[in-house]
Amino acid sequence: MDLGRQFLQKMVLRPENRMPGGFSALFGPSEIELVHSLDRVPNKTFENRLWGDPGYIHLCFDVRGMSALRSLCRE
Repeated sequence: MDLGRQFLQKMVLRPENRMPGGFSALFGPSEIELVHSLDRVPNKTFENRLWGDPGYIHLCFDVRGMSALRSLCRE
């Protein structure tokens, strides 16, 4: 399927230091790549789906310090 040329904005998030935790040695380093389409409205993949549907919660993150992160983002 040819979608033609698209304009995207991309950001990769990764921790500066290796994170502690029970599974960190097993899973290794992690990163999240966020992709935002600048020239189209994306389909709502999970519209009308319930939390826990198969394939929806296959990726989970434990975020520590959410209040501090929220304050930093607001600044």
